[in-house]
Amino acid sequence: MTGAIMDVILAEVEDEIAGMMCDSYGNYLCSAAFQACSPRQRKRILEKLSPQVAAIACDKRGTHALQALIGLLQLEEEQQLLMNAIKSRVIELSMDPNGTHVVQRLLCCFLPSVTEWIYIAINDRMIEVAHHPYGLCVLKKCISQAKPASKHQDMLLKQLARHAMDLVQSPYGNYAIQHALEEWGGNCCQPILHKLEGRMMQLSIQKFSSNVVEKLFCSAPADFRDRFIAELVESEKMSVLVNSNYGHYVAKRALQMATPEQSRALLEAIKANLSILPNRRLRVKWEKVMSGQGDFDDDDVPDTLKPAMPQPQKASVKRRSARPRRGRGDVGVAEQ
Repeated sequence: MTGAIMDVILAEVEDEIAGMMCDSYGNYLCSAAFQACSPRQRKRILEKLSPQVAAIACDKRGTHALQALIGLLQLEEEQQLLMNAIKSRVIELSMDPNGTHVVQRLLCCFLPSVTEWIYIAINDRMIEVAHHPYGLCVLKKCISQAKPASKHQDMLLKQLARHAMDLVQSPYGNYAIQHALEEWGGNCCQPILHKLEGRMMQLSIQKFSSNVVEKLFCSAPADFRDRFIAELVESEKMSVLVNSNYGHYVAKRALQMATPEQSRALLEAIKANLSILPNRRLRVKWEKVMSGQGDFDDDDVPDTLKPAMPQPQKASVKRRSARPRRGRGDVGVAEQ
């Protein structure tokens, strides 16, 4: 299709383009038309769309067409034009079931200099965003897209560390901390590790934070890991860990990562408290841990202990579901 033909088409539909992007059939036409546009024509479309971009992003059909357009914007001028239209609505879009995918698409496709507004907005309201199922998806995407040793990574790391104790105990926020450890590694995340040090027993007996403790054992540098495991071994409250519904998961991971000396001490501490454990089913789990056979899945978790958390409403966009884990507080957070 020639540029002249596209000019004719745009002249006819440009005033209705926002409505067409949200139409059952029109959104497909728009997605195809955007691919045939020149940079000059795309700029013309963006100028028409700017006042309505946020509404389009939150529409179950408009989000598809807008994401298609975002993927085609290569020039910084084009990207900045679209970003200017939504930079004051970043948080609102991030927590919308359709808008969240637009923000994530921006983070993946636009230049870091253009998406800085997203990092700033998410960082300033991290707690609110991290506690929200769709907001969490955007925060995780920010973590993934932040370049090593960049100012974006630095600002996010400082805020994650500042709120580490709150986040690790949150049904959604704990995934932000785990994702940072996975993406950036334990050495980079030492500010977070310092904030959690001294709290291992407290965190090991809770549904959500116990997942983070396991991740710490796997990701933390050796010196931190030794100190974290030592907190459990040397604690006078081992009976609390043994009586908790989640402690055996942590203990199993600790035994996998501990030094031989720590393993012996941890096994002795567990054994000393096992005889007074009234819950027979829980005692069987601990015995499996001590024998090295502790391999638990959802069938091992009583129905009363499986998460009864509100699942986020599914948006009408294609995306990959989060990988389910063993029923210890996982939530169906959708990601694109």
